[in-house]
Amino acid sequence: MALPAPRASACGRDGPYLNPAAKNREATLGDFARGKIGLLSPSWRRTYLIASYRWFQGAAIGVSEQRALVEEWEGRPRVYRDAANGWSVARNQVAVTQVRAPQSHRQGSAHSHFLNCTDGAFDTASATLASRVRARGGESAHLKEWIAGQDVVFANCGGGTHVPSEPGEGAPEWLQKDRSYQIAAAHFYAGNFAAAVKGFDAIAADASSPWQPLAAYVASRALVRQASLGTGNRSALQREAIARLGRITGDASLATMHNASRNLLDLVRYRLEPAAQLGRLAEQIERNDTHGRLATMARDLSHGIGDLKAKERSALRQHSDLTDWLLALRGDGVQGYERARTVFAKKGSQAWLVAALTLATPTSPGLGLLLTGADTIKPDSPAFASTRFHQIRLLAAAGKHGRAKKLLAEAMRQPMAGATRNAFSALGLAMATSLKEWQRYALREESDANVLHADARASMRSSFSLAMLERTARMPGLRTETIREILMAGFVRAIVLGEASFARRFARALKPLAPEMATGLGLFLHSKAKHRPGIGALVVLRNESRFGEPSYRESLSGYEQSCKPMLFCSTSDPSLTSIVEVPGIGSGFGRPGQHLRAQRLGTRLDGLGRQVQRFARTSPNHAQVPEALHFFVRASRRASIHATATGLTGDLSKASFKLLQSKYKGTEWARNTRYWYR
Repeated sequence: MALPAPRASACGRDGPYLNPAAKNREATLGDFARGKIGLLSPSWRRTYLIASYRWFQGAAIGVSEQRALVEEWEGRPRVYRDAANGWSVARNQVAVTQVRAPQSHRQGSAHSHFLNCTDGAFDTASATLASRVRARGGESAHLKEWIAGQDVVFANCGGGTHVPSEPGEGAPEWLQKDRSYQIAAAHFYAGNFAAAVKGFDAIAADASSPWQPLAAYVASRALVRQASLGTGNRSALQREAIARLGRITGDASLATMHNASRNLLDLVRYRLEPAAQLGRLAEQIERNDTHGRLATMARDLSHGIGDLKAKERSALRQHSDLTDWLLALRGDGVQGYERARTVFAKKGSQAWLVAALTLATPTSPGLGLLLTGADTIKPDSPAFASTRFHQIRLLAAAGKHGRAKKLLAEAMRQPMAGATRNAFSALGLAMATSLKEWQRYALREESDANVLHADARASMRSSFSLAMLERTARMPGLRTETIREILMAGFVRAIVLGEASFARRFARALKPLAPEMATGLGLFLHSKAKHRPGIGALVVLRNESRFGEPSYRESLSGYEQSCKPMLFCSTSDPSLTSIVEVPGIGSGFGRPGQHLRAQRLGTRLDGLGRQVQRFARTSPNHAQVPEALHFFVRASRRASIHATATGLTGDLSKASFKLLQSKYKGTEWARNTRYWYR
């Protein structure tokens, strides 16, 4: 990581419908990294937005950088390696004396500790030892001298000052070169930074040394370490390190250290001038000057922006088109939209068109230019889904339903990841003016199945007649549990409304899908016509938990209350908020008379209570009357607990209780009903 970890997450969240990492059949992070952006959301992590910007601007992301981005997004846990122990194992295999693994942390100021010897140091030592063994043999006296020197170097990791001695007279050249590097490294780990820099500089000037490229880099690291520990003029040390690292990245002979130097250079620049470094990172990403480090640079830019103060963020806009775009997209209200619209009008870029359309509302000024711009985006463009979605949304809100529906039908013929297709389906559902259109867009992809989503359920509650519910239950592609839920909802509504023929049809269809209620449904179907409303109410109340509780929360729609399947909800419940706000669309194609009648009856529970009361009045000697009275009083208790009871519920509960205790006092149902509830 080039920049330090953020104090707190500034990455935002993934949208509920528009998450490029959604676990559905089509959407994968690999697809996203390859430019299948789908429907962009400003709430995405900034690293997602940065990758989106690159694709929108036509700057393709290479395969290796795609892989690195996916690893960054997946957050793969680091595999723990005890590199220090690995070194000691390798060393003890060829040395006579055995040693324990060296420490890696050293005490700093104020009782703090810092990582002094990194895994890279131990890995380099292990690899060098293996190389020397292959070339010189494990019994070589010079190899033993090399191991002894390395032991002294690593003795500094945990504390103290230990420096290897110069090799004896007649030592081979390879040992002399290695010892020079060991001495400089020992000074580095001991905190003698001036001596370390001097030693590394001498090695960097020696073209015959195998350590020349690494020494040039580690000399810069010594300056950075000294600045971090506060043992010198921090600013001067950091500026010298920047100059040195810049020379390394410009020297072709030191190409092996270029990326490591770039990462360290980013870190030092960020510590010295945070805002300027973030602007520099953004410029490099924008012009594709990333040298395979896009994932690291995007992460650093994202974290850095999150750590800036508001005034610093505003100034960052001036550094690059990318930072301007990111901040406008995450801006608030009209300010972000106005900036996006203005820049698009000036530059005509796809990234700014996406931002402007995403932030636009139906009353935003200048929509004509944006809607025309959306017409120019081809289906194979990474920006297609975002521009077309918002174009359709804005046209629908303006009442141009014919044009919006035509564009929607064309867009739905294109390949889309499941989450994006679901969002387009939500647009279609919001514009539906017939049951056929509603059914076309009601199902959504979730995991490995299609489900009836929350907005579809909401429109069923607010707009569907009993006939439409019956037809919907026969819709192809529904899961069995969804069919069962629709039939249960239809059965409850039909009983409340006294629609006998519908109630019978719903009961027949429901019986094979609900074996636990088969006895009650059979009793309902074989009862006399005048008894059916009361028996039907009893079936529902007896199976109250199966028909739904008011505390049930719908997991498919962001946890809005669902009242599955609408037993305790008022029949006039407003629709749940959709991700698409198109006032007046998607309602009114049911039979208003049914809803008006049901609304006058109150909640569905109150409607069932009315049917129980009527049952008791018209058929007082029926064997199921006391049971129906008992179960209604019990249901009113649950409604009272969940604050879904009305004044009418309490009145009906009291009347049912009094009737049960007076007329049916000797029954088990009266004995088990001790209170009434308001």
